[in-house]
Amino acid sequence: MSRTQVESMSMFGLSKVSIIIVVGGSLLLAFVPQIDVWFSSLFYDPALHGPGEGGFPHRGNPAAVVVYKVVRCASYLVPPMLAAAIAITLVWRRRLFGLEVKGYTYLLAVFVIGVIIITNAVLKNGWARARPDETREFGGDRRFTPAFVIAGERDGNGSWPSGHATFGFSFVAVGLLLKKRRTAAVATAGGLGGLIGLARVAQGRHFLSDVVSAFFIMYIVARVLYWVMFESRFGSRWRWPGTS
Repeated sequence: MSRTQVESMSMFGLSKVSIIIVVGGSLLLAFVPQIDVWFSSLFYDPALHGPGEGGFPHRGNPAAVVVYKVVRCASYLVPPMLAAAIAITLVWRRRLFGLEVKGYTYLLAVFVIGVIIITNAVLKNGWARARPDETREFGGDRRFTPAFVIAGERDGNGSWPSGHATFGFSFVAVGLLLKKRRTAAVATAGGLGGLIGLARVAQGRHFLSDVVSAFFIMYIVARVLYWVMFESRFGSRWRWPGTS
């Protein structure tokens, strides 16, 4: 298939099918917010409102707590590790673990733009959605708002989207770099982010839409940046330093 045919089937690297799924899924979550309340209620027990529980018995689940701490720690380590990999490949002018400088630059760009800037700096702080255990529906005193709606219910670090799930979904970028078994790798990254997000939902700290939105965000960021850096005319012709 020619480059022209590929470009005609997509928009900035996003296929028509993926665009339909993202738009359709977003509209469903925005206009049928009861899905969020219903899904979180599966993990809620109104009889439990002791210290540290907040009505969600899995709040202190050891596995969920470990996932939370590991992801939080890893999110601080990934950027400097990728920056170091870029420096090493530039100096050595050879591949590191199968990737050249362009690959590591791509991974760092996806993480910085998708996880740090869009998710944490802009959306979580700007939209300030109340977390499930803070809403009146689950014993709290704050207003429940649908996904995508600017809530202003917190001073910052809101529920939408899930930062932890976003970290897991960022590995979609790794999958896109694999020429073999790309679909399986992307699906694995989706599963990783989904499991991380499910743990946070079970703890009463995120809604289902927070997790689904995190996937949409990271898939779009990863796919568009991949198109820009590897498939577009600019990206395919640009010779990166340290690239053989």
